[in-house]
Amino acid sequence: MRLAIKYVLFLAFVSSPAFAQIKDVWIDNSSIPGNVVNNVYLTTDGELHIETSGDYEIVAVTSTGADPSIDRFNVNNGATNSILLNQAYTVRWDSSNADSCTASSQPALSGWNGALSPDGTRSVTFTSREDYVLDLTCSRSGLPDAVRTVTVMAGRAVITRFNVSPAIVDRGANQTLTLDWASSDAEFCWGEPDPPWVDSDDTQLATTGTQNITVYDFNAPITFTLHCTGYRGEETTKTFEVAVKEPRVADCTSTLGAGSEVSWDQVFRLDWPGPKSEQVTVRVPRTSYVSLEFNTGQINDTGKLINIEAAGTEGTRLGALSRCPGDFDVEPECRFETHTYAGTGILWATTGAAGYCQLEKDTTYYWNTTFTDGVNPLSTECTGTYCFTTVRVWNSDYQ
Repeated sequence: MRLAIKYVLFLAFVSSPAFAQIKDVWIDNSSIPGNVVNNVYLTTDGELHIETSGDYEIVAVTSTGADPSIDRFNVNNGATNSILLNQAYTVRWDSSNADSCTASSQPALSGWNGALSPDGTRSVTFTSREDYVLDLTCSRSGLPDAVRTVTVMAGRAVITRFNVSPAIVDRGANQTLTLDWASSDAEFCWGEPDPPWVDSDDTQLATTGTQNITVYDFNAPITFTLHCTGYRGEETTKTFEVAVKEPRVADCTSTLGAGSEVSWDQVFRLDWPGPKSEQVTVRVPRTSYVSLEFNTGQINDTGKLINIEAAGTEGTRLGALSRCPGDFDVEPECRFETHTYAGTGILWATTGAAGYCQLEKDTTYYWNTTFTDGVNPLSTECTGTYCFTTVRVWNSDYQ
């Protein structure tokens, strides 16, 4: 049997010297005795030839495929400015044409440094306020390494919660609003507008807290902004807009009592009747209702509102399109009832199309959903602590 020695690098020989006096010849980390090498030469095409005697055979190995590359390498899906301390985050990486990878970091990050597979995930926890530099090197023998770096700013100020309730106020009303916020790793916070929130020149907010303010003669939307500053001096902000709606009609009544109201664009991120086709899971109070408010404006169109069971919540759901939130006493074409594992909805029209729920233009309506019979709160068919349903919009003409 002949011993095969592979080579991938050219030797610096262009003639045929005697090798008998040479103890060993090394080719790609393998050695053979110098006295068995008879001839080494390059052809005019640039090919290297090595002739030996005895039980040796030297064969060329050419590399195949592209150089190693790192296709993905991120922490927290790339949100590296929002890293909280002492919380687990996922590092993800994928490489191509690599046999192995190596992780390193500065400062040292427990669970990250060392040998890695060519692709995978690791859970890491940042324990100190540092700018961590994570390096990933992926390799394949005989080819140049692929290297990528991610910088993670751990312990920066992050606003974790900012809400204002109620989120919709009747036009012209005097309304007390509750502002609720929380942050992590912030040194201090402040709010806008000024007035009515706080005097930002003189008053700082707690980094977590609540505050009640009263707005008189509420006639236009108000956007509240929360600013928080971290120990590095970095600033983060979040905003919340309180919308204005037209007062309910004087004879507006609910068949079910108090419920939860939300504006259409807060759920679907577009004004009614958009989007063209989308579904969103919403939480419904167990013994009351949720209402999605919208105004028809000058829309001349038809569409469908569909209610589908959400995973984990069973039971019959009742829905209705009405002028009042929580009103389920409507015409049959403006009402639906859907059972477990079923989905149904309401066809609506502002065009007068026959058989559709008729909506007037420039009018405020509510898409009401409940797990009750629409009258008795104790008739709820939701048995869980939380009740969810999936609402879907379908409007083929929406652009």
